[in-house]
Parts: sequence; structure tokens; C-alpha cells
Amino acid sequence: MPLLTQFNAFITLMRPHQYSKNLFIFAPAFFGFGQYELGAVALDLCIAFCGFCLVASGIYAINDCLDAKLDALHPSKAARPIASGLISPALGYAFGIALLLIGGGGIYDCGQRFRGKLAASSLRATAYLYHHQSRLLPIS
Repeated sequence: MPLLTQFNAFITLMRPHQYSKNLFIFAPAFFGFGQYELGAVALDLCIAFCGFCLVASGIYAINDCLDAKLDALHPSKAARPIASGLISPALGYAFGIALLLIGGGGIYDCGQRFRGKLAASSLRATAYLYHHQSRLLPIS
């Protein structure tokens, strides 16, 4: 498979169009009414935004691996990189775990205020995935 096709498949797997949801991380600095000095927290906010995006992408990749068989039967989801066979599930899992580690590591470096938000967000997403999967497929 051509390198550009493989690269595009990984970018698609990351779902960057969903990253706008992570812009909430900037809200306290802008709506804090002077409580935060933007210059002092700008780098941490940017790192946290990137970290949240990478963690979300990791969760999407793992979810796509879990859903690959069902997605392959769905008219629009069948075009997803793992369901279509462009990326193997094993590679998708490895990529997802790598994104989780890189994103989580970046957020960890930002300090305590972002660790709790990452933990809560990740637990919510994991609980959703587990609940979603257990309703569609028996978990053994």
C-alpha cells in the first residue's frame, strides 16, 4: 500500500474533525475574568489541548478496533480504516495505545489541574465504550 494512503488512513483513524470538542480546555482562561494570566498558562493550555486530542484519538482507534466487525457491515462505517482493512486491528490497537500514552504523558506534565480532567474524561469514555460494547456483543 502506498505510504500516503497508509498515512491518510492513520489520520482518518484519529478523527481530527472531532478535536473541536477539546477547545473547552481554553474556556477557564478566557472566561476566568482575570483569574488566570493568559501568558502564564498559554503553553500548558496548548499542551493540554494537544494531549486531550491525542487521548481522544487513541480512544477512537481502540473503539474502531473493537467495532471493526460490526462497522464492516454498516454502509458508512465500512469505509473506516480498520473496518475496510487499510489498517489491521493489531496495528490499530498499538497506535491507539501509543496515542493514549503520548497524550496522557503530555497532559501529566502540565500539572495537577489537567490530570483530574484527563482522568475523568478518560473514565467517562472508557465506561461508554464498555457499556456500548456490552450491549452489542457479549463480553466474556
